[in-house]
Amino acid sequence: MARGYLPGALGAQAGSRAKGRVRSASVTRVSVALAAREVPVVGESRVGKVVELDVEGADSPQFRAQLDKLCRDLLSNPVIEDYHYEIAGA
Repeated sequence: MARGYLPGALGAQAGSRAKGRVRSASVTRVSVALAAREVPVVGESRVGKVVELDVEGADSPQFRAQLDKLCRDLLSNPVIEDYHYEIAGA
């Protein structure tokens, strides 16, 4: 869950992971490591990125548009990854 770490800051957490059946080298390494440790995984594992931000200001449509652009343009590769975000207190 996203939370603001600084007093008065708005906390946001944004993440991305591979779309559908896209399988990255990271997922393959995690799957092999889990199997080697005999971890009973049901289904598939996924590997992604998470970025936590503290920003000044309030939740607004303009802020959400900026966060959406950040996720689309910087955090994820929209060809092979989906992204999502949470805003603390929203």
